[in-house]
Amino acid sequence: MFRDRSVRTRPIGHTTMTYGGPHWIYWILPGEDCGSRLVLRRAESVGRSCGRRGCVTNPQRTASRLSPVVHRVQENAMAVIGFHHTGVTVQDMDRMVRFYTEELGLEVFHDLESIAPTEGDHTAIPGARRRLVFVGFPGDHQIELVQYLDPPATEGHLDRHQLGSTHVCFRVDDLAETCEVLHKRGVDFLTEPKFREIDGRRIGVVYAQDPEANWIEFIEGL
Repeated sequence: MFRDRSVRTRPIGHTTMTYGGPHWIYWILPGEDCGSRLVLRRAESVGRSCGRRGCVTNPQRTASRLSPVVHRVQENAMAVIGFHHTGVTVQDMDRMVRFYTEELGLEVFHDLESIAPTEGDHTAIPGARRRLVFVGFPGDHQIELVQYLDPPATEGHLDRHQLGSTHVCFRVDDLAETCEVLHKRGVDFLTEPKFREIDGRRIGVVYAQDPEANWIEFIEGL
């Protein structure tokens, strides 16, 4: 697939979920200082992320500044060990694949058709026929684009502030340049890029929508 180097999209930064309470971001903090634990923190909390697995450069300092923090560390208990993929139901698969590969620079890893047995599979839809395309970056979190061929998906989208609304965030090197290039290609942004200084670093964020109105975010500096 064609990849335009002018849009330098980096690996996915985080996945968020809106529910009936504050806004939180989920991070895995590996390493000897903090063990392998899932940290749940408010979106406005600070902590410098690095690499592709959401690690932090100073776990002890970060942990001390997270308020409140929930640590799920239980010996001999079921544990989530990391992310595998984020699923997005789509209507026009070819159009969506072109957007995420040609416009954002992701790669296609799998393109397959799935047919559920008559009793249904994990989707609990008997006999569902779907096309599944996994896009992403090598060794990093992937997005699973899911097209329901039979039965077709029902229409409807959630606004960005509705319960159940989700978005996927991409890290970029130059947010202003990314927005300029994507805007010329027809991508609509919710606002102009917003920048502010956090702990001496310039952080920039902006919301946009993909061709089927799914919410996506671009972030610089984290």
